[in-house]
Amino acid sequence: MDNNTRTQGEAISETLCERCDEPIPADAYAYECPDCASTVCKNCRITCACGRTICRDCATECDHWDCKKWMCRECRHKCVECHVYLCPGHTCKCERCDGGLCDNCRNACDWCGVELCDECGRTCYECGNFECLNHIFECCHCDRWYCQYCYDDHGCSNAAEYRNPYEGRPAKEPFTFGMEIEIDGEHDREGFERHPLIAGWSSDGSLHNRGSREYQTHPMTMQDIDAITRVVETIDTPQGNAGGHMHISRTPRQTAGRWYWALKGLTDQQAENLNMRHTTGSRWCQLEHYQYHGKATAVNDDHLNTIELRTFGAWNQTTAHQLARAVTWMHAMWRFFQRFPKGTLKTRDIMATSRTMYTLTEDHTPMPPAIRLASRKAADAARRIIDDAAHTRQEDTPCA
Repeated sequence: MDNNTRTQGEAISETLCERCDEPIPADAYAYECPDCASTVCKNCRITCACGRTICRDCATECDHWDCKKWMCRECRHKCVECHVYLCPGHTCKCERCDGGLCDNCRNACDWCGVELCDECGRTCYECGNFECLNHIFECCHCDRWYCQYCYDDHGCSNAAEYRNPYEGRPAKEPFTFGMEIEIDGEHDREGFERHPLIAGWSSDGSLHNRGSREYQTHPMTMQDIDAITRVVETIDTPQGNAGGHMHISRTPRQTAGRWYWALKGLTDQQAENLNMRHTTGSRWCQLEHYQYHGKATAVNDDHLNTIELRTFGAWNQTTAHQLARAVTWMHAMWRFFQRFPKGTLKTRDIMATSRTMYTLTEDHTPMPPAIRLASRKAADAARRIIDDAAHTRQEDTPCA
């Protein structure tokens, strides 16, 4: 007897469900599954949330504990880690590779919160926190991964040990400047580590590209300008979030307030020519009076032996020509401040002198003796201006 017929006196055509083998009466609706082309009865077909009707064998049940909905092949998502199937409403996506994830297998970066699969993030070797690749760093010495908090403390990190450039040759007014050279991307690490002007290096939370690093220089004098310029000329561009903070030696006459007015005195064009960002609205170097603490201010007064000017942009091939000009301006202003005890300078005079000292940076050729002489003459001229104007500007507020 044909499986699709029953003979009782005469042949009556019937169709069997290919899933349950039950007959489908001639007057009933037989449905053909679009995925496998099987003919099924009404009890063996499933309607997916998308509206497609398929046989039960081609349907998949969502593995989420609180769902159990049936899905067609087009609507189901497979977890890339444990390989269970989920409906769209209970599937997470890795934000890097777009792979599906279940609740048990998804990971969130402890720093920024993005959801990732295991392959698109790394676990800190020290603390065990899971981080995205923007916030975890691979040590080039031990080949282990560390979060930005643990990287600086692990054994391979090179903490800066600074040397005194005036050791063995005492100076009456020992001006020094130091740099934080941030490189947001791959670069010649070994070349920087071996350079005699580099004191140490570490990771930096603001640098997101693979291979990023911040280098700290030794305290330098004006005689080191050419050498450090050649260093930054080796850095490719663009540099992402990199900056180039400067540190100047602190004395009782070097105050954050005085340096605030020195920066404020520069025109927008002058600041740009010195690779400064405080006139551009950058959130990393806001120039605000009395706001001299933290990592979002142009003048940072948090350091014991230096005052930090965070206004400078990245130092690299495109800005190297501005480095000598910036250091020359800082040196000239530093020497100017050294000539006047605290409370004796007017804010207008500091701003005017700042613009005057900027002219010393034009067509700069590093010649420390000439710079010192020019700075002294400019300071004498500024002092005469102050003395002449003292009788008519009594209302001005002394610098902090």
